[in-house]
Amino acid sequence: MLVKKQAGKGGGRQPGSEDRSPAGQRCVRPVSPCAALATLLSVVAVMSCVYLGVKTNDLQARIAALESAKGDPSIRVLPECVDQLKAMVQEKVERLLAQV
Repeated sequence: MLVKKQAGKGGGRQPGSEDRSPAGQRCVRPVSPCAALATLLSVVAVMSCVYLGVKTNDLQARIAALESAKGDPSIRVLPECVDQLKAMVQEKVERLLAQV
């Protein structure tokens, strides 16, 4: 029997003339290259974020270990009086001029 094609939009097959696949089998569509590239780039981005997070955590742990091993930093308190500050600055300037 011949199947007539209908003219116009969507013509081609009539509703009752579809090919039926055996149950359980599905049509496998190939993945487009753009979708594959986007998926690959997404995976690379996630992996790089995880890697950088681990490295940052490692560096923070190392810095904390160095700071705890060094002890409390020695902080020099500024003089309370302006005259003491002037004397301290003058002493530093004289020491620097002596080096030249």
